[in-house]
Amino acid sequence: MAVLLGKAIVAICVSAVNPQYHTACDKALDAGTRQAGIKTGADGTEDKATQTVTGYIQDEIGKDSMKVLGAGVFMYRTAKDRSLTFKLPTFGIADSIGNQITPNSYALNIRWNFK
Repeated sequence: MAVLLGKAIVAICVSAVNPQYHTACDKALDAGTRQAGIKTGADGTEDKATQTVTGYIQDEIGKDSMKVLGAGVFMYRTAKDRSLTFKLPTFGIADSIGNQITPNSYALNIRWNFK
C-alpha cells in the first residue's frame, strides 16, 4: 500500500509541475487510489455524509420545500449558464446519456465505460 501511495504522490507532483501530463497523472492517481482502497473509502464517506445532510435538511424544511428549492436551483443554474443540461434514460445502450441545449447549439453525450 505504501508503494501505491508513493506513486500517487509522484503523480500529483508531476501533474502540478507539467500540465502536459495532467490527464495521464490524474488517471494514474485514480487507479492507484482505487487499488489501495483509499478512493472506495472516500467515496463511501462522501455518500454517507451526503445522505446524512440530505436527511437532516429534509427533516428540518420538509420534502415539498426541498423539491421547490431544487427546482429553484435548477432554474437559476439554467438561466446563469444559458444552457439546459439533463440526463436521459439509457435503456441499457450506454452507461450514461446526457443532453445540453444552448441558444446556439445542441449536444448529445453518450458515454460508455470500458473496464
